[in-house]
Amino acid sequence: PPKIPPVPKNCTAVSPYTTQTTPALCGAALTAAPTVTITTNCGGGVGGNCSVATTPLTTLTGNATDDVGIPVGGITWSCPTCTPTSGTASCTGCSPTGTSVTWSVGSIGLAVGPNVITVTATDADPQSVTDTITVTLLATTLRIDAGGSGGTFSDGTYQADAFFTGGSTATTGTPIAGTTDDALYQSERFLNLGAGATMQYDLPLANGTYDITLKFAEQFWTAVGQRVFHVDLNGVRVLSNFDLFAQVGANFTAIDRTFTTTVVGNTLPILFTNVVDHAEIVGMVAVPTTVTLAPPLLRLVK
Repeated sequence: PPKIPPVPKNCTAVSPYTTQTTPALCGAALTAAPTVTITTNCGGGVGGNCSVATTPLTTLTGNATDDVGIPVGGITWSCPTCTPTSGTASCTGCSPTGTSVTWSVGSIGLAVGPNVITVTATDADPQSVTDTITVTLLATTLRIDAGGSGGTFSDGTYQADAFFTGGSTATTGTPIAGTTDDALYQSERFLNLGAGATMQYDLPLANGTYDITLKFAEQFWTAVGQRVFHVDLNGVRVLSNFDLFAQVGANFTAIDRTFTTTVVGNTLPILFTNVVDHAEIVGMVAVPTTVTLAPPLLRLVK
């Protein structure tokens, strides 16, 4: 068994492994508390964050070591976007004897986009430490209800608004012409006014070629020239001085525009720029024409 440190004079042992009491009495004589370290990996690689194209994740493994020779008591994990959201890892060599152990986590269902998994190792003292890894699930088909809570519409199931930076949301109860999916076109995300305001979506897509449909509806203005904006897709301007009212000569009318683009680096950026008033969008759809499901991408981030 591990050697128990001696108790310094005027100090009190509070566990089988460490010594602790009032610092004023013990000062530097206290033995340092043990620590635990974790190395995480996924997709068969070593350390850091990664991207995968399939769920569930079945390859999350790692190790834990106590630096003062105290047995590691167990490994747990949590992930608010995963299914399930928490659990206990299988541990080879954990208590009552192991001070350097390996662990693994079984099937974890991932949500599209980044999933932050926190792994906690606890020794027998008990002292604990956590490590995190972000596993990004890449979509091959993606539908986003911009500014809305998602739902099932005529062309499929849309997830709630996600993967955006900046902007604000608004809704209307007015019926929308030109569609049977009124609820989809009644919520929007719009770009705020003012210097420094930005709005961009970064869609987590597997590399490949996609048809991207951007969905709009003028929910406020009643004449040409009152809302004008640009849209850049994958770094290329696809809509320049886009005026929603001018497109159909009316407000509260569905407007769809579809473009083909090739995703590299597993991210599709969609950038909005104000010209007159607020740029806005009500939804977006990414449907593959060709998709390359490459091996998981591993990036060491420490």
